[in-house]
Amino acid sequence: MDRRSKKTDKYALEFSKRLKQVMQERGLRQIDLLKLIEPYCRKYEVNISKSHISQYLSGRIYPSLFNFSILCLSLSVPMEWLCAVEDIDESEKKKEAREYKSLENRVSEIELTLARLINEKKKEAT
Repeated sequence: MDRRSKKTDKYALEFSKRLKQVMQERGLRQIDLLKLIEPYCRKYEVNISKSHISQYLSGRIYPSLFNFSILCLSLSVPMEWLCAVEDIDESEKKKEAREYKSLENRVSEIELTLARLINEKKKEAT
């Protein structure tokens, strides 16, 4: 049985549309995207496989926060745009705005954690 909710499906599909759009605009294939994200994946020790990319593009799954952050960084696109929050129906916007704020807070926490880890690794290297 599929464990995704309809809301997750909607987010995954909207994310898929945006990811396809940016890839098409830049003439990127899946393999090109994998090469583009590789330095970030190595730097932050995150694994994004071709299978992940295929599932994101098909709208089957939504990326984890780490993977989402890596995609935004490597594509140089705003998180708000790639997650397609503004495309959600008007009737759901208030509820979605609260959930989005929570997501923003989590992303901020991840960014702070990543920065701290980078600083720690730099200190270890010296």
